[in-house]
Amino acid sequence: LPMSHARPVNTLAISSDNGRLVSGSDDRTVRVWSLRHNAVTSASASQPLVVRSESRVTAVAFSSDGTTLAVGHQDHTVRLRDGHNPRHRISKEPNYPEAITSIVFAADNRTVISSTHEAVVYWNAQNHEAPRALKGHRKWVNCVDWSADGRFFASGDDEGLTIVWDAHKVAYAKTLRGNSKVTAVAFSPDGRVIAIGSENGEVRLWDVVEARCLWTFRADERKVSVITFLRDGTGSTLAVGGGKDGLIRILDTATGTVLRSLVGHGDDVLCLVYSPNLRWLASGGADCCVRLWLADDGALRACFPHEDPIKALWFSASSSSVHVADDGGPTHVPTVNILEIANPTG
Repeated sequence: LPMSHARPVNTLAISSDNGRLVSGSDDRTVRVWSLRHNAVTSASASQPLVVRSESRVTAVAFSSDGTTLAVGHQDHTVRLRDGHNPRHRISKEPNYPEAITSIVFAADNRTVISSTHEAVVYWNAQNHEAPRALKGHRKWVNCVDWSADGRFFASGDDEGLTIVWDAHKVAYAKTLRGNSKVTAVAFSPDGRVIAIGSENGEVRLWDVVEARCLWTFRADERKVSVITFLRDGTGSTLAVGGGKDGLIRILDTATGTVLRSLVGHGDDVLCLVYSPNLRWLASGGADCCVRLWLADDGALRACFPHEDPIKALWFSASSSSVHVADDGGPTHVPTVNILEIANPTG
């Protein structure tokens, strides 16, 4: 079997132990790449395990314990596979209303939300109850997220609506209205607030329980690509990427004011992630570069060139290395570099 996908890669996921990268493609295959933990490695350096599907693969996700892999398809189905042996299919979930656009596991490793063009689907990956399609959106659903405590999940759409759902009742809770297409949603670590990024460059912070907008920040007129909270318990700061200026803005979540702007990227910022020890912020962009910043003062400490735009970033549990993935570009072979941090404690 060839190592590369025959057609473009649509989706990537990484196991929680950083040992497996999964790619899904228009060529109707899922490929599982084993990552070697040396200083610099490439997923293309080893033969992947190839799992053939009946339809285009549009979304993949691991459970947080890595035991289950969910694969979404253009044919409106989600297939659950053994996370350690993906050729073993656990189940095939019934047809959804439309093609699957995203999949996210809750922290309990059992509950899953997936999105289609105009619906959010809630289901249990362990007892295989019939999925429940939740109605409320009238336009394309672009992004979904779980609160860390599992009480709520949220979905944002093309109409500028973000719907917050009660996970315990599996029911509508409230609607948060913006005035532009929603491009990113993220709950704070304590689940009390949710940040919503939009195509018009706005970021709004909402109180989840009261459905009250706390503040609005607007950078420019180009979409917000990614938002992420500092995982310090309450989410005291929010990192925002996207926009034609290539800036990363660090916002004070209490006031919505800019604490600092990180200058360096020459194009859209596509990925942002804080290290587990809260010392580092890594960013990846359409300019094919990864930058490593000190989280406390925004000082740029390193810049790593990459062959293609960055699609995913994640840190090792020890914060001693950052993993960088692209979608393979024209070769359709995802590349992963493992970059060692010389002094991970800063």
